[in-house]
Amino acid sequence: MKKKHLKIESEFSTINLSKNKEYHSNFIRNQISSRLIEEDLAGNLISNVLSIGEKIDENLWEFSIGPRWHFNTLKSDASKSLLEFIYHKINTPDGAWLSKLIKKIYQSDKKIYIETRFPILNINFFLTDLSISADQSLSDFFGEYTIWHKKNLILKPRDPNKYSFELINTPNRSVGKILYEENKIDICWGLGVPSSFFAENSVGFSQESSPPLHYYLNAGDFLSNESWDYITNILEYYETKIVGVEACKSRLIDGVKLKGVHLIETKSSKIPLYYSSFDPNKDVAFELEKITNYALKPMEVPYNYIVDRHEILNNGVTLSIRRPKHYGLLGKFPEIFTLLNQSDENNQLKDRIKLLFLSKDSSLKDFLILEKKINSACRQVVIGRIKPRFRSQLYIPFTSCGIVSLKDIT
Repeated sequence: MKKKHLKIESEFSTINLSKNKEYHSNFIRNQISSRLIEEDLAGNLISNVLSIGEKIDENLWEFSIGPRWHFNTLKSDASKSLLEFIYHKINTPDGAWLSKLIKKIYQSDKKIYIETRFPILNINFFLTDLSISADQSLSDFFGEYTIWHKKNLILKPRDPNKYSFELINTPNRSVGKILYEENKIDICWGLGVPSSFFAENSVGFSQESSPPLHYYLNAGDFLSNESWDYITNILEYYETKIVGVEACKSRLIDGVKLKGVHLIETKSSKIPLYYSSFDPNKDVAFELEKITNYALKPMEVPYNYIVDRHEILNNGVTLSIRRPKHYGLLGKFPEIFTLLNQSDENNQLKDRIKLLFLSKDSSLKDFLILEKKINSACRQVVIGRIKPRFRSQLYIPFTSCGIVSLKDIT
């Protein structure tokens, strides 16, 4: 029996699919595309567009065509078209990071081979990234959903046993909450919601897994080391208390371990703290202002300034949210690909990163040491982990990369 059509509050304030531009996340892209290698909700890697790769030499991996690459051609032609697709993705701005790992990709006897630049324990982890996924722009291939343009955007499932979803755009989350209470939508979006959503004792909150979405502070290029050290030293001693955000100091472990009592010296000059208008960013920014004894001065900027790292941000610090890039512990550190691209800087850090690419015996302690060194090199600090707050009768699951797939909603 076909499941019903549901109405969900859209996650976006702006969508421009014609320019392949989504603000706030790649939520729609995730529904209409399929990754090369998929991650299920249990955290297992499964064949998708590609089969699970087999390591046949120190730097060489062999792949077959996966079950989701649907081309009505001979198998040899299908493997050729898949090879061309992967090559194209690696040469796009979104997929260029993969060229830091891949030296060569070629086809032989209906198989696809990937040669890496250095030994990697499991390249399949990296092929789960959404930036190199296949979408409906490709001939006969489609994701789990297709887009229908009517009054509102509708995501129609390939599987008739799954829900279809109509995305209802609202000017803000509070309007979405009212629509939910009036039974006009089935899911009130639970990320980027006002702090008041957490303070209320209202009913209707769904169950959901906790996504690995972390708040960061990043230092601008022109901010002095003295000013940055002043901020980070304070944050080592004080726990942020923000409704809707779980305080933590690491993207690897929850909770806070503080150093103890610390007296804050007054700083005469104010450091701009840039944030975008999405909730609860403003609340977080003003909490940080208080914690730093008003050394930080919150300033709202357009969201695309944060995404594009606008030059105006260089004289202060920036508040942003990040999720893991791909499956596995190394996926929690998307910055490693920028660091690997630096020519003569941080050579010791690059060597440590490459060792973790290969090692199967690396412990959590090893990754915590890596995190500390990356944060120092990138001048960044973790503030906390954002909590979801959906209103729905349905279960809203997240993958280990912090992604919601509509097909998994039950």
